[in-house]
Amino acid sequence: MLRLTESFLQTQQRLQHQRIIQANIRVSEEPVQTQQRLQQKRIRQEYLRVSEESIQIQQQQRIRKEILRTSDYREQRLRVGRPQQIKNETLILLEDKCLSICGEKLLQLGLPVPTIQAHHTLDRDLLREANHDITISQHMVEGNKPRLTEDQRTDYETVMNLIAEGNGGILFLEPLVELERHF
Repeated sequence: MLRLTESFLQTQQRLQHQRIIQANIRVSEEPVQTQQRLQQKRIRQEYLRVSEESIQIQQQQRIRKEILRTSDYREQRLRVGRPQQIKNETLILLEDKCLSICGEKLLQLGLPVPTIQAHHTLDRDLLREANHDITISQHMVEGNKPRLTEDQRTDYETVMNLIAEGNGGILFLEPLVELERHF
């Protein structure tokens, strides 16, 4: 499709050049003074340059539109997918929500069960944790840092230093009983 568009534009460009050349021949056949000939020649050259630029710009715009149209079509085909696959993915997401809300699977709630392939049997919570948006977390942390108490700030800095140094492990953070609040 793109090649057809390019060949069409090239044909249009050739026809326009032929018309200009024919017009130039007619002009040059008439007896004119040397100054006028030079001026007309400059005008024709400028016209050719400008028309070539405008043709190139139009050609580039048409090509861009064609590329956008074909890429939109491809993306639309990818988004539509197969109905059975969409239903299955929806059931998987619904089952995840049910597990997080009430701790029960769809089968226990009397709903249809999704068909889960072997590669989809990974822990959904692990995938969710691994794919969260870091910028949102950073924004939340930066907004809450000034509100930390001294003890909370030292605990936070200790944990962050352990992570930065690469010392992993399980950390248990126990707040004072009278605070009744975690950070």
